[in-house]
Amino acid sequence: MNKVKLAGLVAAFVPFMVSAHPCDGYEIKLRNNLIDDLLITTVKLQGGKLNPSGMQKLDSQTEQVLTVNKSSAGGVMKGEIVFHTISLPSRTITIKFNLVNDHQTCKHTDISPPSDYIIARTSQSDRINYSINYK
Repeated sequence: MNKVKLAGLVAAFVPFMVSAHPCDGYEIKLRNNLIDDLLITTVKLQGGKLNPSGMQKLDSQTEQVLTVNKSSAGGVMKGEIVFHTISLPSRTITIKFNLVNDHQTCKHTDISPPSDYIIARTSQSDRINYSINYK
């Protein structure tokens, strides 16, 4: 009887385990090392969803974590995060990246354009850390 229950539980969970994509739960940590606060005006990911999304303020010397959800099974997901400095003259900082579900891992490739600031990156298996610093 216990074997039948165990088989039923395994059968119930297998579809959920197979349908999970490696990029779901992937974290993008943003750190503002500037003395100026930043306004996050664009958070988008084609082929998935980044949470939280929408306009946000990233205070000086603070961090914000964005999490990938509902990622696509195949192909390249193109992401973009755009910041603006609050003080005048306002400057724009753009982070662009690609994410690929590679069966067991989520592969990140940074394709950010040049910026007035240094955007330092450190990558781990389940997250990417971006730090915005002065040149």
